[in-house]
Amino acid sequence: WGQPWSTFGGNTCVALIAGMTNGVIVQFEMNHVERGHQNGWHEEYYRVACEGGTVTLDADHIVRLTRDLGADGEVVEEIMPEANPRDGHFAVIDTFLGWLDGGAPPETTIDDVLQTMALTFSAAEATHNGQRVEIQPLIQRLPGHLKRLPARDADMDATVTA
Repeated sequence: WGQPWSTFGGNTCVALIAGMTNGVIVQFEMNHVERGHQNGWHEEYYRVACEGGTVTLDADHIVRLTRDLGADGEVVEEIMPEANPRDGHFAVIDTFLGWLDGGAPPETTIDDVLQTMALTFSAAEATHNGQRVEIQPLIQRLPGHLKRLPARDADMDATVTA
């Protein structure tokens, strides 16, 4: 949905609920018109709420684990980013080339990208029809050579709510 006072073209807000085949439920919110503190491009704010607390990543690139201690409050642990002479696209290319030379596989692979794109397109479809959209049938409509990618535990179904 969008706000009439926004300077951003098109819809500016979304709420997505995705149910994974392994039973995990994920809620994703995006808001381009927040009235509070905003980070610039490539300095997004991420927050994951879990049973025992939250994990956040802000523009300073420090991961913070906040553990809920009940009546005793909370404890925050900061995890500093790994020092890497390459970042962004250069780090992705470096990892890929290292994998070609026998190193560890990249964190993102083509099947990850296809699952993410299927989630994105399914979410867009769900916003238009207001119905739950299964992701895997979208994957099955891919060209034959891409269908051979194995299904994984993280395969998803999606529903978008507003």
